[in-house]
Amino acid sequence: PFAYRRFRFLMNYLVDRSGIVQQVFHGLATPMVAWPGPFAFKSYILIVPFISSYNIRYDPTYVNASIWALFRQINQTDPVWHGRILWMNGKWYYVPPNSTSPQPVTIIFFIRSDDPLRNQMGLMFTEALQSLGFTIKPIYGKLSDARKTVYSSNPADMKWQIYTEMWSISPMPWDPVAGAYFCASWGLEMPGWGITGYWQYMNATIDNITQMLAEGQFTSLAQFEQMSKTALSDCFAEAVRVWLVARSAAYPIVNNLKNFMPSVLGLETPYGVKFAYVPGKNTLTVGMLHVTQYPWNQFAWAAGEIDAYTADDVVGWLFDPFMAYDPFSGEPMPYRGAWSVQLSPNGSAIYPVPPNAVVWNATLGKWVTVGPGHMAKAVIRYYYNGTWLGTSWQNGQPITMADVLMYWYWTFDLAQGAPDLGANAKYIGDLQGALQPGVSTIAGVQFFPNGTVVVYSTYWFPDPNIVGSYYAPYYSWSVPWEIYAAMLQAMKDGKLALTRPEARSMKIPQVDLTASDSAKILAGYLANWSSTGFIWDNGSWACVPGVGCMLSRTQAAQAYQAALGFYNQYGHLFISNGPYILKSLISTTPQSAVFVLWSGYPFNYTYWYSRIFGTLPSVPSNPLASVVGLSPTTLVAGQPATITATVQGVGLPRAYVYVANPQGQVVYSGAVSSSAPGQLTISLPASALSVPGVYTLNMLVYTDKVTVPTTYSATLAVVPAVTVTTSPVSTVTTATTVTSASTVTTATTATTTVVATPGWVWALVAILIIVIIAVAVLAIRRR
Repeated sequence: PFAYRRFRFLMNYLVDRSGIVQQVFHGLATPMVAWPGPFAFKSYILIVPFISSYNIRYDPTYVNASIWALFRQINQTDPVWHGRILWMNGKWYYVPPNSTSPQPVTIIFFIRSDDPLRNQMGLMFTEALQSLGFTIKPIYGKLSDARKTVYSSNPADMKWQIYTEMWSISPMPWDPVAGAYFCASWGLEMPGWGITGYWQYMNATIDNITQMLAEGQFTSLAQFEQMSKTALSDCFAEAVRVWLVARSAAYPIVNNLKNFMPSVLGLETPYGVKFAYVPGKNTLTVGMLHVTQYPWNQFAWAAGEIDAYTADDVVGWLFDPFMAYDPFSGEPMPYRGAWSVQLSPNGSAIYPVPPNAVVWNATLGKWVTVGPGHMAKAVIRYYYNGTWLGTSWQNGQPITMADVLMYWYWTFDLAQGAPDLGANAKYIGDLQGALQPGVSTIAGVQFFPNGTVVVYSTYWFPDPNIVGSYYAPYYSWSVPWEIYAAMLQAMKDGKLALTRPEARSMKIPQVDLTASDSAKILAGYLANWSSTGFIWDNGSWACVPGVGCMLSRTQAAQAYQAALGFYNQYGHLFISNGPYILKSLISTTPQSAVFVLWSGYPFNYTYWYSRIFGTLPSVPSNPLASVVGLSPTTLVAGQPATITATVQGVGLPRAYVYVANPQGQVVYSGAVSSSAPGQLTISLPASALSVPGVYTLNMLVYTDKVTVPTTYSATLAVVPAVTVTTSPVSTVTTATTVTSASTVTTATTATTTVVATPGWVWALVAILIIVIIAVAVLAIRRR
């Protein structure tokens, strides 16, 4: 039945979000109806009136009546199912084409049994579907099982129809691509997954608009908002994903834990627990639901194939990324690196691109100058010197411009189809689709030996930090150049695939730097190259016109030997730049990992605290704003009203407020602020309260210091003028909204368990169900 959009959309009324909040999360969550919710609240408020018009609520009676009407219509008019849908003995049946034997309408439901929360939600939704007459065939498993059954299967094979998803998401003020990751086929997260030969979900409107937004094809904030509104509204209406709740995740920590840095993102950040320790102990134990679920492979990570658990390992201790997210706003910011952005004030191309700027030409296999006549909307300067150049990888080799060039080379090359992969280039459509939108916006690049990279961009957004982060490397650039070269060679030779879709299409394993089989193959290449002097693509990727070659054969040989020395010591090739080295990783149940301190790490806790928090003397464990009181909650119909919200938080309170009438229509919306801490005043006009009934007041609450919002909802009783009453202050349940993951403690040598006498640090994750269409899409990580 999920082939019909109407049926999919009705699931919004069958999921009991409030029940999930109370029964599953014990109040530590808030209902979430649509993407992006609180995770990009400036984008979300664009579609609030549209969403509210549907009056989404838990109403199984309405769902049942609507399904009967839908099936009756299909039975009467559908050319395939005419007269073939039956109701017998309290259950739905169908008669397959070319058959006369009724079969129960059976829904295959993959339920995450490794997560007690999603297991309970799955059971609740199973009961709801069964109560409507559907037969449920459950499949139970963990994320690695879902990776095979859900994310690697052809939708036409009907191996699943519903799955309980959960995502860790870094909140930002805007979603610059309007839901592409969760709604667009080119984002590779929609059924079909971009795998060649599979049936693919596609929506031309969503695909086209999000592609245009990803490429910066707009010239004003107003145009961006209008395009976003259309794409996000269509995504909501398509109901391939039905969002359930935003979870307020608690991180228990031992009370004497030192040198941890909380934020609105929780502890799962590049700075959260990198330097945490317990006095008197030389080992810190960290509890995680899983240690890892996906292969450790930077190319796959570039295509979005990374799970939250692996990301926690990598970013939490093993690797310092070039960029991160502000601990109070979620705004992108430089982390181990720096940038400066020149931005056109109106989205027009006003900056000349120097003729000697270059782009990689995959057909010619070299960097070529762009020549005269090109213009850019933004100029971004990335500074690698001091934080990258001048420091070393964990194998002792210096980080050089060859490492920088390798990252930019393969990004360009794969976006252009990577002809240097030979016959196997035909399999990289998924990677090409993921990288091409970004690469297409680069009008030219300048590489300077001092560690500065200048990007001339046709991508534009009114926020310079979003533009700066657009090309900044994250965990897809986390190992030395020679490791990328070896992975590319293994792909070219058909020994190891770079991504899951490629592995399935080529029928070979996917490369995993931590797996012994993969590491052995890659180490074999490095050993061979060490003796032959070979450099991938003859080193053309390291030679820039007008600048020269930034890699010699002597340097290459030294890199190969250092990588082999690391492999011989640790048995893997995840060589990175963070304060801890991966000593061991057991990916079979029970999973565990051990990280050991690296003596060559150039920074410390004081350096990072000063860089991120400045002169702030301390950081509260929960810096998010919250509403703790509202008065009055009984109002008079046809009369203006003033409501006072009591707000706890760091800084001066702010909020976006919208009020819905008993029919779910938004009758008032707007931003409110205060010049004094602790209180917000909301003034409702008489026209907003025209008729008596139960109204709903919704708030996205934040402060001038902490701009990531929390969601708050309360009911207002609007009574006739003849029965005016007022109610005292009423405190209403509130829940934080942010992003990250769930379950963690902290680490200095990572394994897994929870500590007694905990304190708490807070953050949030998004939880939903995804329903497949059963016919013959910044730091987003799958949990």
